Amino acid sequence: MNRRSALTMLISVTAGCAGLSSSEDNTNSTPNEGTDTKENTETTPEPFPEIKKPDENCETYELPTANYPSLPESVNEQSVKEFALEFEKAYSSANMDSQEDMNLNGFDGSAVEIRKRSENGILARATVHIDYTEQNGQSTVAGSDTSHGWYYVTPKFAVRARGDGTNDIPTRGWVTISCGESTEEST
Repeated sequence: MNRRSALTMLISVTAGCAGLSSSEDNTNSTPNEGTDTKENTETTPEPFPEIKKPDENCETYELPTANYPSLPESVNEQSVKEFALEFEKAYSSANMDSQEDMNLNGFDGSAVEIRKRSENGILARATVHIDYTEQNGQSTVAGSDTSHGWYYVTPKFAVRARGDGTNDIPTRGWVTISCGESTEEST
């Protein structure tokens, strides 16, 4: 190895060490120990900047009347998938029921996808396909629609934003849909 290569390597190693500090936040490097991650999910430090979190009072948004699920006792991928699917079905049913001359016939498909994990919660996207009939004067018309919702669920709160069917996390429209005991540690 010539002197120039050795000097360049020494400077690179020293510069790399000089940039490290014990006080730096290193949460981007690896997920929490024991965190169950999958290939399509990634761990993200708090907070997701595009997701509006509730304040200390954690007041929920006024939703259409329905039988919504409670915040999961334990937040893991399975409980978040179940919560998001149940909530999206209840929410889309309530919206359909609020429209005059529309009758919900049921659901003919659904999907819930875990998109990201953070230290405190899980971000998921839920899609449900709704079958309905509409009274149009003397005739009845059958139809179907799709409802998309994004959910960020933590042990302390859950927020939702309407989705548009794309993979893009909504940057606005997040509302608090469920609250736990305290939100101070999860915001």
